[in-house]
Amino acid sequence: MQRVDITPDGCLLVDGRPFAQDPLILLGEAVTLEEGFTLGSWFRMIQLHTDFVRLSQFLPALLQAAAQGKGPMPPDCDRLELVRTVELVGHPGPARLDMYTSLIGVHNDTPSQEVPIKHIPPASLWDAPFRLGRCRHMVLGDRFAEFVFETVFTLFELIEAVAWQLSFHGASAECALRR
Repeated sequence: MQRVDITPDGCLLVDGRPFAQDPLILLGEAVTLEEGFTLGSWFRMIQLHTDFVRLSQFLPALLQAAAQGKGPMPPDCDRLELVRTVELVGHPGPARLDMYTSLIGVHNDTPSQEVPIKHIPPASLWDAPFRLGRCRHMVLGDRFAEFVFETVFTLFELIEAVAWQLSFHGASAECALRR
């Protein structure tokens, strides 16, 4: 597996050099985010590599909303973090294993202090530092028995998960989905 570095200005680097070919061939590759990467960097990456817009039906509207400018950063959100959760669910039965990726806000550099960000428009999170987080393993909904592991995110997961999560931003609280 190759590693793709993404710069704060949204450029894709492979082996330290800008990638000039079709970026879709990199979708299955692991990504690292360079120091200074923000949610605005994620938008710049989509704008630079327009083929990515075809990956999610939400991206055209998100790009249009982002073009309207930046908003004030919420004071209680220090950074954004993309996290993966593997959850064993036993009730109601039958037992199942759920795996999902979420974009969360973090305050005071403490992952346990998640900040709800669904009510915040993406423009207000534009300058929020952005990190790739860990994989959380939860058994039967017990957050006290939660384990945390290192994990790898692919370029496709980064694009799709952020687009999916941001598609709910700005919706009224009554329309917000739980999780």
